Amino acid sequence: MALGNDYHWVIPNYYDVHDWPARGSSGKYVLFMGRIVDTKGLHIIGEIAKRMNSVDFVIAGHGDPKPFMVSKNMHYLGPVEAEKRAALYANAICTLTPSRYIEPFCGVAVESMLCGTPAIGSSFGAFTETIEHGLSGFRCRTLIEWIKAIEITSDWGASNWSEVRRYAQQKYDMYKLASSYDKVFKYISDLRGPGWYSENFYDWD
Repeated sequence: MALGNDYHWVIPNYYDVHDWPARGSSGKYVLFMGRIVDTKGLHIIGEIAKRMNSVDFVIAGHGDPKPFMVSKNMHYLGPVEAEKRAALYANAICTLTPSRYIEPFCGVAVESMLCGTPAIGSSFGAFTETIEHGLSGFRCRTLIEWIKAIEITSDWGASNWSEVRRYAQQKYDMYKLASSYDKVFKYISDLRGPGWYSENFYDWD
């Protein structure tokens, strides 16, 4: 039987939101950014692309794209330097994160949303916490759901992008998460003294 531990915490990644400027125009392509491996769901993107041949799919990241480039509307951009990522997100209709393994976080989805670009992800793993279904993007189980999510977000406009960005900033701004990290450090510091028996009280979230 697995036992829990009161001194385990899960705090999400934090971001300087100024590194991710807001988008200001309609997207030109559907984006995937990440490692070019099967467990990241590249085969799913291929299936989607074959059925949406009027839409361009841009693949960016490290790895061998050849096994996954199954449709003429798929374009491999290669690895993207950090300072260019925001522009790539800002010009996308949406960002796909169809990982097949259980993602612990997947920063790509959050980075995309910080720019106002919706993220469309798998229905399990971290995406159940990072993507607010129908608000900041969509979580999908079947091929038709991936296609419909892309079609819906392609019609989103400035008010939707603003809402996506606002949602992500509220959850992942480094200043908002600072207090969570501070509380953890205080609990850990107490371990040098009475630990679990400490009479210090830290306000609950």
